[in-house]
Amino acid sequence: MTADTNVGPQAGLLRGRRAIVTGSSRGLGRAYAKALAAQGASVVVNGTTAELVEECVAEISADGGTAVASVHSVATFDSAEAIVGTCVDAFGGVDILVNNAGVTAERMMFNMTEAEFRATLDVDCFGTFAVSRFAVRDMRPRGWGRIVSTGDISAQTGLLGGTNVAAAKGAILGMTYTWGAELARWGITANCIIPEAYTRLHDPIYRKAIELAERRGDAVPTFAEMVQRTARPDEITGLLVYLASDDSAWLTGQVLTMTKTRIALWSHAAEKRDLCDPEGVTLDQIRSRIEDAFGAAVEPVGIDEPWAAT
Repeated sequence: MTADTNVGPQAGLLRGRRAIVTGSSRGLGRAYAKALAAQGASVVVNGTTAELVEECVAEISADGGTAVASVHSVATFDSAEAIVGTCVDAFGGVDILVNNAGVTAERMMFNMTEAEFRATLDVDCFGTFAVSRFAVRDMRPRGWGRIVSTGDISAQTGLLGGTNVAAAKGAILGMTYTWGAELARWGITANCIIPEAYTRLHDPIYRKAIELAERRGDAVPTFAEMVQRTARPDEITGLLVYLASDDSAWLTGQVLTMTKTRIALWSHAAEKRDLCDPEGVTLDQIRSRIEDAFGAAVEPVGIDEPWAAT
């Protein structure tokens, strides 16, 4: 699914809006930045590699859009404020924030290093909070804003080798629910997209999967075949554009998955069953009753991704 409502930057769905896309120098973020610009938004392209950031800005400009560069990490308050400041200085304010910056390192939890765990929290989790904090300070006085953050399926289902990502993206889900409640009175929505599209971050995962299949004697797909099975980033930008627009004012505090052929709305956590006693639930009651009370309702844990088990 592409942003097929594109009618040119001067008359698009987002004409006159000012947007920031963190982590937009390549991959999904670059596709997001280009899709927003194609719909008329002025875009801050953000990343930590100046050459790639400038390359994306040049591509948007060549297509008739408007973009400026922000070569900053999202992982500190100072740099987050600088990213938002770039948008304010260049375009006069911030209307749309796409929190897309992220890093990953697949490792089983007992082998994961402190640096691998903290890096993902710093960029994915803290970065989402920090840039959003400064952006909302600019959005509030005007009574309009759109925050769209990038999630990951590991936060809902678990993923072997993904403790760091599950922790960071789980926090993003919690922030999305909270901001949906906190910011509605100022006309600001906050939603989360869990995208399914191939980016360079998939490369080590795919190569591990192929290696494991070879060791097991299973049918072995080629790397190209694995990439081909997954959508390209530019094929799943439609939902992002919609959530950044006026049309989505009715939707906030929600988590949606997006593939090339399907969009799904995820439920929030809710009680399924209970075990209660007006006099207090004792240990003996728990031991004797809890399996009967909850056993049929227990959900499966985790997605089996054995290539991550290192």
